[in-house]
Amino acid sequence: MENSNESVGQMSLKKEAIAQGYGTFPYVIVRIHSAIYLQVPIKEVQRHEEKYPGEQVTTPEQGETYLLELTKRYKEAIDLRNNTNHRLCLVLGPEQGFFYEGSEIRPNTSIPSGGTLLNVQQQVIAMNVKHYIQTYHL
Repeated sequence: MENSNESVGQMSLKKEAIAQGYGTFPYVIVRIHSAIYLQVPIKEVQRHEEKYPGEQVTTPEQGETYLLELTKRYKEAIDLRNNTNHRLCLVLGPEQGFFYEGSEIRPNTSIPSGGTLLNVQQQVIAMNVKHYIQTYHL
């Protein structure tokens, strides 16, 4: 039997998505439906003219507190726009996330993974794998 990711229903992050900044920390995961997630990259850019999908930060990295507030404002905006209460997670690392449910923000060492992962254009970029780029050490 063939032992490829495709044969067991897995699809690693697409190369095009990685080139656009998906799969690198930090990012936000929005739960769309059960097992369907939207990834929103958070990228520091040098100039406003640079174009990346997701949230762009034009100031130097200001730490965890800044990212928590940025994510809170993002959640408020999409909740208002879609007239619903989204569940989402700010993911800072493989074992560091902050879950936003209602008005609560809870830290957790378990982060969302698996299911169908969409980009901000709601195109499938991965299935049934971790939502971040994994590095392997020999």
